[in-house]
Amino acid sequence: RSPGLAYSTEVLPVFFVTSLCSSYLQPLLDQLLYPALCSRIPGQVTSIAEYAKGLTRSLKAIQKQGPYTLVGEIWSSCVVLEMTKLLEKGGDKVVVILLEGLPDTVESSMQDIVNLNSTTLVVQVVDNLSVF
Repeated sequence: RSPGLAYSTEVLPVFFVTSLCSSYLQPLLDQLLYPALCSRIPGQVTSIAEYAKGLTRSLKAIQKQGPYTLVGEIWSSCVVLEMTKLLEKGGDKVVVILLEGLPDTVESSMQDIVNLNSTTLVVQVVDNLSVF
């Protein structure tokens, strides 16, 4: 959670889908003025698709409709891209930010999304968190 969560009710939240080494995101979250929420990895993940479906249900419980801002980092970039497919199939608009996403993995996953004729998908691959 970010400090912005308590102060900003008019701004839509930013949803971070974290991977196993998510602790390095805390300095970023501590400074973020936008409301931000982070996912937690469940004890057992059967597949990226199932994990993405579960996170999408949770996301919809917090924010009923888009636009959504999803942030993925390292392996969770694939989960974010899968969530984006689900949300866009439902008619929602999504902004995607990928932190330290592996370019080859992200590129191959992007092919599926590009084929959806997305109207507002923005993808930003950030190679290093020091840019913040």
